[in-house]
Amino acid sequence: MHKGMFFDGNLYRINEQVVKITDFCQDLPLVKCVLEKFSGTKELEQLLSTGVIVADDGRYKIAKSVKFLDSLENVLTAITFYFGFQCNLNCGHCHSRIAARDAMENMSHEQAKFITEEIIKARPLSVRLGGGEPLMRDDFLPTVTRLTEAGITTSFTTNGWYMDKEIATSLKRLSNLEPVRLSIHGFGDEHDGFTKVNGSFERLLVAQQILKEFGLEHKFVVVISSQTKDRVGAFIDFAENAGAGGILFRALKLSGNATLDQFISPEKWRSIYRLISDESEKRNIKVDFSPSGPPVTGYLGLNEKCLCGRNTLTIRPSGDFSACGIAFDKVGNVFEDELSQCWEKHPKFDQIRGGFCPCETKNGI
Repeated sequence: MHKGMFFDGNLYRINEQVVKITDFCQDLPLVKCVLEKFSGTKELEQLLSTGVIVADDGRYKIAKSVKFLDSLENVLTAITFYFGFQCNLNCGHCHSRIAARDAMENMSHEQAKFITEEIIKARPLSVRLGGGEPLMRDDFLPTVTRLTEAGITTSFTTNGWYMDKEIATSLKRLSNLEPVRLSIHGFGDEHDGFTKVNGSFERLLVAQQILKEFGLEHKFVVVISSQTKDRVGAFIDFAENAGAGGILFRALKLSGNATLDQFISPEKWRSIYRLISDESEKRNIKVDFSPSGPPVTGYLGLNEKCLCGRNTLTIRPSGDFSACGIAFDKVGNVFEDELSQCWEKHPKFDQIRGGFCPCETKNGI
């Protein structure tokens, strides 16, 4: 069993030195006291660079969303809740457009409320509200409020079209809310062409201005594909100049609208990964990269197992749940099965924890 820490959607194994530093910072010590006691330790540098420890009025404190764990084994770190497949855009890589067309999954307000309560009972460390566009549902704010008030770190990704000052006012009141994620696919007409809706880039800029006006933390999210692969530096420049808190690059998944010609070569992935790593060291904003599991982790030589079924699961609007949102192999349904019991004991999750990876089966490129 290894102690761990959950922060910003990631699991970290921690050692005795990390525990000493974080324990010391629980009492809000002066910055100089921390530096005098732990100066030169790689653990302090890592905690500061990742934002686990932050400065506030001359003192160091632990970021409020940090959660410490007695064990990393089979911890349910995140549930992705597809909060309806509805969307006003039709992005060129989006898997939910196909799901919306084929599955015809509708979710009433009462069903959404029931699923939310079942999620809370399962006690995940975080919930990601996906879609579709979650802000299109008028029960979005009650759902986010309920999750955050239950102590669950909650995040959502939006195209920005429906962000307004009323929503921003409500979000500002919430604790346990991760930075709002804004999807971007290019600039100006390039973005609009990818979403297939004129004016979508302008609406994205308006949404970001509203978030800035209300002091809401936010980051841009870019899916790396053949359309975006040569614009990594430009996206980072844009996010930094726009005053965002960060930018997250994610790997394309071959599902839904995505096609094989949108995928990029292993060699290109390696060069992009080096570029993102280099930029993250010198930028004034947080530059993150999520390989999203196989096959990209293999291309990059990252010895990381896919988190699906080991630390995360996905729930669809129908209540069906599975280890993975892309290679969706139904395990159960929250209206019929107890989520926490299935997580702990279902044979399909046991199979994954024993070495089987549905992502490798789905995306064996």
